Amino acid sequence: MTVIIKNTQFNFRTNEALLTKAKEIVAAKNQDMTTVLNQFLETVVAKNDIPTSFDDEAIFDELQAEVQKGYQSFLTEKHYSLSDMRKDFGINGA
Repeated sequence: MTVIIKNTQFNFRTNEALLTKAKEIVAAKNQDMTTVLNQFLETVVAKNDIPTSFDDEAIFDELQAEVQKGYQSFLTEKHYSLSDMRKDFGINGA
């Protein structure tokens, strides 16, 4: 996943009830509107197109690709065991 530097603000007008419901849904998914809207913008730029649908299969494919990236990173990069982390941070194991 790319890290985006958020260095500008964009305001737009929308329907109050629509926004309120969207915020509730986004919050229920433990997300925030900024993250969701930035993900939408990333998709527009990456695909050089405006998504016309948000079907579950496309979302699943994206998630699966992210999981694969993480797994490959795990296989190729140095990682630490729980005991190593406890030792490094001076935490006694429970």
